[in-house]
Amino acid sequence: MRAVDAMFVWTPDRDDWSTRPNAGQIAVTPIPEAPHLREHPMSAGACDHDWREFDDAGRLAFARKLYAQMVLRDNVPENAVRAAFDQVDEFVGQQFVADAKLIDDEDED
Repeated sequence: MRAVDAMFVWTPDRDDWSTRPNAGQIAVTPIPEAPHLREHPMSAGACDHDWREFDDAGRLAFARKLYAQMVLRDNVPENAVRAAFDQVDEFVGQQFVADAKLIDDEDED
């Protein structure tokens, strides 16, 4: 799947979400997503105007930040996040790290 078309949906494994059966799960999908994927409360990527306006380098930079947020803030297993990102053509072989320096304070709930 091309990055411009990729929407990431996930359910954090923290706070009120931790009791959901899909806590800590992630998927990548084009829009419109399958009905069962609408159960995830979080989404980013193709559903965001900025994502569609970014060039490839901008989407990669945003994806690196998103990766860190999913792993560190939302407690989604890193191997699951990596597997989802590997479904995006432009992200295969790219280095993603769960680095807290990539997460802005304004991104906190």
